[in-house]
Amino acid sequence: NSQRSYKVYLDSAQISCKPNAITIYQIVNYLKENQHEVSEDIHTADFVIYNSCGYDQGHEDMCHRFVQEMVMDKQVNATVLVLGCMNKIDPHWLDGHKEKVQMVQDIEDLDRIFLTRKEIDVSRQACFDVTDANSSKILTDVTWFGRTTMFCGTFLYKHFKNCRYPRFSRVQFGKLLDEVRCHNKCFVQIGSGCVGNCSYCIIKKAKGAPQSRSVEKVLEDLQENYSEGKVINLVADDCPSFGVDTGTDIFYLLDEITDAFPDVPIDISYVNPTWLERYGDDFVDMFQRVRVNSVNISMQSFSNKIIQRMNRNYQSQNIIAIIKKIREVSPDTLIWGHMLAGFPGETWKDFYVSLTQCQCFDYFYAFAYSPRTGTASMKMNGRNSVFCCELRRQLLQYIQLFRIGRRVFL
Repeated sequence: NSQRSYKVYLDSAQISCKPNAITIYQIVNYLKENQHEVSEDIHTADFVIYNSCGYDQGHEDMCHRFVQEMVMDKQVNATVLVLGCMNKIDPHWLDGHKEKVQMVQDIEDLDRIFLTRKEIDVSRQACFDVTDANSSKILTDVTWFGRTTMFCGTFLYKHFKNCRYPRFSRVQFGKLLDEVRCHNKCFVQIGSGCVGNCSYCIIKKAKGAPQSRSVEKVLEDLQENYSEGKVINLVADDCPSFGVDTGTDIFYLLDEITDAFPDVPIDISYVNPTWLERYGDDFVDMFQRVRVNSVNISMQSFSNKIIQRMNRNYQSQNIIAIIKKIREVSPDTLIWGHMLAGFPGETWKDFYVSLTQCQCFDYFYAFAYSPRTGTASMKMNGRNSVFCCELRRQLLQYIQLFRIGRRVFL
């Protein structure tokens, strides 16, 4: 075991990935428990830890660029340690930096270097309050467009939220801003992995099948970290996959959290619509008895043809019907989602279906399709150009802003 105290600089590739942020938070706590210093200056650090992300080609390119910059910026004798999804997606992605970078496959491997008092334990401290450890910096979108949008939205809401006009209450603007800024949240990881096998998704290769934390561990983390007035945000790659490997389910977990934290609002981060279609009545009942602040439904497309090509087994009209039922029993819940533009085979007619139907969401993030080596979609015909994919993504985003603006100001 090492007896030295090191200065360690940490960085993350995925700006708004909650599981990624929780990993960084666990490492920060682990380093402090072992009497190491977390530094904000890469030039004086003994070690640089980088948490990679391979969600799409853009993030993979970013990882390559960041690792190269870190190798150039670090001290001569400092070591760069890289962990995260990219290491499992492509074990050879760091071959060009073999002599200067060490790949860390599992977070427990950090004990070889930093252990002085307490071993790292990924089953604990998978929870943090956004007021801690600069966590809002880890989670907040730092692009120019993101900063500008958040600044304008926050300014308008702060000064006009109690006015009859603009009518911010019509779009739950306060909850929307809290979600985008990751403000007023207490994040707790409930599991990782999923049961799906989407034809475009490379993260499955990194995360694998569902691995659920115990209900007891989740509640223990919340008891230790939750502060009054915050929203509990459940973090997983697919929240309804919780418990499929342990003999329980997401409904039991939500009831246990509600019993332990009565009347505390809860965010459900990611929901594959397959679960909504399969257990629609159970979900509607849950929304009626649990105070759900927001739910993210990862719809990706409203064209049934494209949904089938994505290897996602649901019908869009069924999901829209369930969303309507949820709104009836829980009108204060912010329902938002994810959309994927330009998937192979998506025509302008398919895109138009998504463009018109996505208004069932209060808000959504739009992503451009990115071909990933090792996915089934990589071999599909009907590939759209990069320009077309990005154009459709931008159209989704800007038309969404127009719809929100129209409801607020007209």
